[in-house]
Amino acid sequence: MKSLLVSVFAVAFNPLTALADPFTRIQAQLGSIAGQLSHGDSAGAERALGPLEAAHPDCDELVLERVRLQAAKGDDAADDTFVHYAL
Repeated sequence: MKSLLVSVFAVAFNPLTALADPFTRIQAQLGSIAGQLSHGDSAGAERALGPLEAAHPDCDELVLERVRLQAAKGDDAADDTFVHYAL
């Protein structure tokens, strides 16, 4: 019983959990957006990206997808967005 309790606490209070990427749960949606952009569906990517950006404004991966979307649309703001991301 004692070893079970120790195991539960070890999993629940693992210090690596605190260091985990807080945006891992949206990876599938990021993959979907990347796929849409790869297939030229910038409108679909735009629709999917907007709500994610609103919900996760600090997610660097979303900023990069925004840059890809802007570049796909020929938007000159892609350069500025990328510079903002890099700094």
